[in-house]
Amino acid sequence: MTWQISIFSIILWVTSLLSWAGAFVAWRRLHTRASLALVSLMCFAGLWSFAQGTRIAAVDYDWQIAWLYVQWLAITFTPTVWCIFILIFIGYESKVLRRLWLFFIPSVILYGLVLANDHLQFIWKGIEAYNISGLLAYRTVRGNGFGLTVLYFYVIIGLCLIALIRTILHSNGVARQQLILVLIGLLAPLVGNILQVASVTSKLFDITPLLLIVSSIIYLWAMLGLRLLEIIPIARNTVVENLQDGVIVVDRTQRVVDMNPSAFRFLSPQWSKSTLIGQPIQTALPAWMQVMWTLMDTPTRLKQTVEGEVSGKPGFIALQLSPIYQNRSLEFTGWALMLHDVTLEQQAQAERERLREQAQAEHERLREQEMEIKLEKERIHLLSQFIQNAAHEFRTPLTAIRSSAELIDRVNDLERARKKARMIQEQVQRTTRLVDMLLKMASFDGMQTAPFMRTDVVELVESVCQQMRTRYGESPVLHWTRPAHPLPVMGMANQLLDAIGQIVDNAYRFTPPEGAITVRMVAGGGVLQVEVQDSGAGISEEDQAHIFEVFWRRDEAHSTPGFGLGLPIALRIVQMHGGRIEVESHVGQGSTFRMVLPESGASA
Repeated sequence: MTWQISIFSIILWVTSLLSWAGAFVAWRRLHTRASLALVSLMCFAGLWSFAQGTRIAAVDYDWQIAWLYVQWLAITFTPTVWCIFILIFIGYESKVLRRLWLFFIPSVILYGLVLANDHLQFIWKGIEAYNISGLLAYRTVRGNGFGLTVLYFYVIIGLCLIALIRTILHSNGVARQQLILVLIGLLAPLVGNILQVASVTSKLFDITPLLLIVSSIIYLWAMLGLRLLEIIPIARNTVVENLQDGVIVVDRTQRVVDMNPSAFRFLSPQWSKSTLIGQPIQTALPAWMQVMWTLMDTPTRLKQTVEGEVSGKPGFIALQLSPIYQNRSLEFTGWALMLHDVTLEQQAQAERERLREQAQAEHERLREQEMEIKLEKERIHLLSQFIQNAAHEFRTPLTAIRSSAELIDRVNDLERARKKARMIQEQVQRTTRLVDMLLKMASFDGMQTAPFMRTDVVELVESVCQQMRTRYGESPVLHWTRPAHPLPVMGMANQLLDAIGQIVDNAYRFTPPEGAITVRMVAGGGVLQVEVQDSGAGISEEDQAHIFEVFWRRDEAHSTPGFGLGLPIALRIVQMHGGRIEVESHVGQGSTFRMVLPESGASA
């Protein structure tokens, strides 16, 4: 096999290698759909150039035919891949990918005609040899279908050219610059091919693949240096242009590179398309940058509502910032900022919140009203019970007084009359004592407490013990040992004296004469305890829950001693002093009442 190496072959081979190298770089570093189409375009352009260079270098006729078929493989598929690249770049990616196989059907049919050319002679009728500049060259004699094939290629490329120009007219800023660059890369090889078909350029080799490779290399340089194809221009006429929401695309350097008309509803009137594209985002949206920094620092898509102006009126705007990544490498390329008018939603939310608070307030008012009614019913019930108990307590002495008075009036015996008079006196004293205790209970509700003074409880307990011994005598026995040191508390001495007296008096009433009562005092842990222990009948657990209720007594007939007021009075006084009363009792084993008071902070 004979070869004739010339500068023309070397140029075509070198450019084909450059095209394949560029395709490899694009494959490794770019991962968009458009970049994959560009890789295919560069591969076919390199194959076209390499096959033509080999045809120029080959002298044998058989090699001419073989590499002619290879060259036509690139010729039939290059326009198709070229159109796919353009359509994906201007925003028709989804439509192209859904019908991708349709684009390749004409190319497959045409190449089938090329392979059958020996029989059909559709593309070329034969190959002629001629000498040019000392080189043996071959040229094809065009067949009847050559013109139709070229016309088909020009039609599909022309349609893509029209779509590209329409997109340029509807674009601005960086997007328009990118589209114009793609347009130049499309026109250069197209014009070269037209000149080649018209036989205006050199007959030795076709300049179309050279210009196509140059355009591909320019595209590659733009993708690597100018970030071309990282953010593909949006098909504004079908998607973003018609959105009511604003869309602002920001590149990795935080420059505005794309936007739709609705975005200007949310921006200052000073901005226009020509002035905003290319500006830093902090210049376009200075009032929202604190929110923007927060959203940019978040790896996932977030939304935040801010106050602003919508179409010149105060409103609320939802900012949603979504990071943009390359499809395969996940390399970060920028942000897509969505601006959504949520004024009506915020107003509705505020109204719902107002109604909720109003309903909650109404619910609280009804609850309070229901509670007041419940408390009022409880007060009425307690008052009714109190009146019944008080009436019962008054009825006993009044009945005794009435019967005694009637007997005095009937009897002539002076001694019996004096005895009835003493009985009347005792009942009067009992009634007076009952009235005093009722007045004391009533005074607790509206009582204005006197200032607490430092009071020695030892003195109070000793005074109570002396009073009880005087009142009840030596049975039951009262055990009381005076502590060596004072035990002070902060309180009202007369009230505490009354409380201690009520507890000790209660022990006397329920302790048999042969029993014993012990009074102890213990201080420690910040409290002072006055403990009264008796050897009476004891109190059941069921009754212990009621012993501090007003007028409560163990028997319903109220035959037990007292009025059922002593322990309630003692409890109220102790509680007024921040203390409590504890009860330990078992039936048949007596009871222990423990009055616990906060110990005075002053030193003894």
